[in-house]
Amino acid sequence: MNKILNGRELAEYIKQRQSRDVRSLVQARGIRPKLAIIQLKDDPTINVYVSLKKKYGSEIGIDVDIYRIEQNEARDKISDEQFRIGDSYTRDFEMSGTP
Repeated sequence: MNKILNGRELAEYIKQRQSRDVRSLVQARGIRPKLAIIQLKDDPTINVYVSLKKKYGSEIGIDVDIYRIEQNEARDKISDEQFRIGDSYTRDFEMSGTP
């Protein structure tokens, strides 16, 4: 038996569940999740993607910090920035990728 899902309802359900989980984590353990985004390219598509991540994070109670590094800067600077960010965060998960 096939069931047709309503994408908007499902997205809202997921958002509410994530928001509840964040509140529970803050209340139970005093941990406020944070997302650090290192943006390497000033591109309109990437800017929209990053701004949507920041907006969604604020809607569910997660702080989102964005670090912009020019693409032509040395890879060492990017590595240094990752370590600097890592020193100010407790990392439970790290990922990298593109939109």
